[in-house]
Amino acid sequence: MKKILVPVDFSVKSGYATKLAAKIAKQTESIVYLLHMVQLPSGQVDMGSGTSFSIPESMLYLQKVKEKLRNIIQTRFDSETKVKYSIVFNNPHDGITEYGKK
Repeated sequence: MKKILVPVDFSVKSGYATKLAAKIAKQTESIVYLLHMVQLPSGQVDMGSGTSFSIPESMLYLQKVKEKLRNIIQTRFDSETKVKYSIVFNNPHDGITEYGKK
């Protein structure tokens, strides 16, 4: 095993998965890929119709997600383990499947 994909949603179970991935990666010298999915609302979004969509709020959300992912890397993985993270806009099922194929 050279690559480990860990979907991360910041739940308790996701935390267990990252801890287990850290142990396996250390033993096998694998690269760990942390993946956070952001599901966008379905349907057409009309930006001019007074929707609650806010670009600053979205950017703040993405920044917080990046901080959380970096914190996971710093606290759960040793410095020798290669860890990469991605934030993908897709529904979780399709997004994880497509990312895993890459």
